[in-house]
Amino acid sequence: MRLTKFLALPVLFVFVVFGSIGGCSNSNNNNLPPGACAMPNLTRDFDGEIFDFVDEDDGIVMSVTSDGVTALIDISDIDDPDFAILLVADVIGKNRAEVFEADTIVDDEPVTVDASGGAERHDGGRRLDLNNLVVGDLEFIDFSGECEVIAPL
Repeated sequence: MRLTKFLALPVLFVFVVFGSIGGCSNSNNNNLPPGACAMPNLTRDFDGEIFDFVDEDDGIVMSVTSDGVTALIDISDIDDPDFAILLVADVIGKNRAEVFEADTIVDDEPVTVDASGGAERHDGGRRLDLNNLVVGDLEFIDFSGECEVIAPL
């Protein structure tokens, strides 16, 4: 648990930096339309590759990476670059991860809180749903985003 907390905060800052300049997602699947991507199974080590899922209805981007055991999901608001929450989740199958912790910044200080919820990979990795998300005392609506390659600004 201490190692997770130690590693999660630097990863949160990396996600925020990449998110502010554009995602680094890439897909080698040539059957997808331009700009689309497909995230591999969560049980696979992504080797640092990040996949961005855009929920246009709620204005949220979910950036995901996995080492095959733990998935990191950064949630950011398209209209508020200062809003970011890094979710830490146990991978429990090729299409599912259970959130157990969240890291965020409160009053310019990193904070780790208990969290719960489920992340589900759908449609061959083209869609990600984040359901029943609770971070500390805050309950969020469910998010559903399509995998997209986000070009740098």
